[in-house]
Amino acid sequence: MAKAYLISTFMDDVELFEIRKTQKLPNYIIQNFKLYRMIYHNADYIVIEFINESFEQNSKSLKQIDKIKELFENQKIVLVTPEITIYYSKLLMKSRLDFIVPGKLIYLPSLALVYNEVQLTKYKNRSTNSEKQITQFTPTTQAVLFTLMILREKKWNLTTLADYLNVSKMSVSRAVQVLKNQNLLIESQGRANATMLIDLKLKTDQILEDYESYFINPIIKTVTVDRNLLDTKVISEMVESGQSALTRYTMIGSPEHETFSIEKNKWIEPKESYNKYDFDTEDVITIEIWKHMIIRAKTSLDKPSVHPVELYISLKKNLPYDDRIDIAINDLLKDRIYKGVNKL
Repeated sequence: MAKAYLISTFMDDVELFEIRKTQKLPNYIIQNFKLYRMIYHNADYIVIEFINESFEQNSKSLKQIDKIKELFENQKIVLVTPEITIYYSKLLMKSRLDFIVPGKLIYLPSLALVYNEVQLTKYKNRSTNSEKQITQFTPTTQAVLFTLMILREKKWNLTTLADYLNVSKMSVSRAVQVLKNQNLLIESQGRANATMLIDLKLKTDQILEDYESYFINPIIKTVTVDRNLLDTKVISEMVESGQSALTRYTMIGSPEHETFSIEKNKWIEPKESYNKYDFDTEDVITIEIWKHMIIRAKTSLDKPSVHPVELYISLKKNLPYDDRIDIAINDLLKDRIYKGVNKL
């Protein structure tokens, strides 16, 4: 029951392997439990399923679970029981045990997964239809994809991606599932702790061409402001972008005002207003406020610039059609991105 339920609920997210009786397990464990190894993204669990009775019907349940922990060197445990009362569910929570009551409750706090019966139905419907529903990436999904495209040399899993992007592991998990549904990702077994590593199936240029319609405009809004009115924290976080960055990578001329980008959670509105008629001064700049992380290009210059891959998408999605800019964007794709020249 546990295996079929986990597969139907988590679908392609989960891998299950039955732990055979030949692994020298004590008789009382063989008689009372079915054991599985479950890999859910980068998390590795031992799933314990009661054979003839529920958790609360077995007076020695907690002691036996502790013994199983010892046998598997304190690996994470997920208990699957057909039913449970509120009292015993609180007991498991207090014991910091992850558990599942099929069709009623999923309690996996270590993965930020806690669903009751109603939420389970929504989760399963979302999982079943996610591939059909996707027409554009969410900001988090796009940020995950940009990270994997630009920083390919690193080994990524759910935890490292969540830490790098400063978002929840659950958000990254959803983004990874969307990218898997679009046939963009592969997961492979890591060493030692069985961490599932995440990598891309396709080259960067192929992704940009084949999935261009899925990318969203990363810019929430654009403001023009006198730089002297900006908070020093904002100035330190600004990254050269737009046509200013395009000037660094191609032969196109500089824009009327320098253009910079900043992530939305780092943007602070100026306390003072500025005169909209003073735009001719050299201190006036344009700032793009982005929905997700901005990855910087490797540079020895005094002004950091947005990475060519993110720059390409932001220009394609944001700027009005202009022959000069369109030619420069294509040059950016051919001369920088195709050739992997990401340094300034």
